[in-house]
Amino acid sequence: MSTVARTVRVEWHSVNGICGRVYDEIEVQMSAGRFDGLQRIGIDEMSYRKGRKYLTVVIDHSLGCIVWAHWGYGQDALNLFFDEMVRERRRVIEIVTAAGEKWNKTLVSRRCPNARWAMDPFHVVEWMNNALDKVRRMEWRMVNAEVRVGAEGEDAWEGLGRARMHRPVLGRRILTSSLGTAGTLWSRTLSASRSPSAARS
Repeated sequence: MSTVARTVRVEWHSVNGICGRVYDEIEVQMSAGRFDGLQRIGIDEMSYRKGRKYLTVVIDHSLGCIVWAHWGYGQDALNLFFDEMVRERRRVIEIVTAAGEKWNKTLVSRRCPNARWAMDPFHVVEWMNNALDKVRRMEWRMVNAEVRVGAEGEDAWEGLGRARMHRPVLGRRILTSSLGTAGTLWSRTLSASRSPSAARS
């Protein structure tokens, strides 16, 4: 609101009032047929104000637009969406994408019995990145422990838990591989920057 107000040089409460009136007009025009043809939906929750407030959003995958949004999150908020749809309308929904929480899948199966549930790609990629980052941190600790073994002895492996089973050999291989990959990328970057085509560009 503040950004829009500064851009058009009006008070923020004036922008808020305009948005409210436009929303009310659109709501009246679309409320009757908002869920017509709705077959593939996506459900997501977004936070704002540093995670202190949440908004549940439902989109139509076929049209690529938002069809419903409400303050709050979790089962209570999502049930409000399904309550606005008659049973026959819920039965024609074919696909529902959402995060991987167990309650999400259970609620969708109960309220939309004919729908196939799938985790959305955004959360799948996020979980994969988190898992890879966890492995990366563990391997880096192993490499650092190997470096300290020469000076501190076996005490350097204390506190590494399951990572101690790998012993220093794996750490040495990881360190060598990492340095080799970094050196290769750096050499290729320098070669590309010094090539005639790069100089002409």
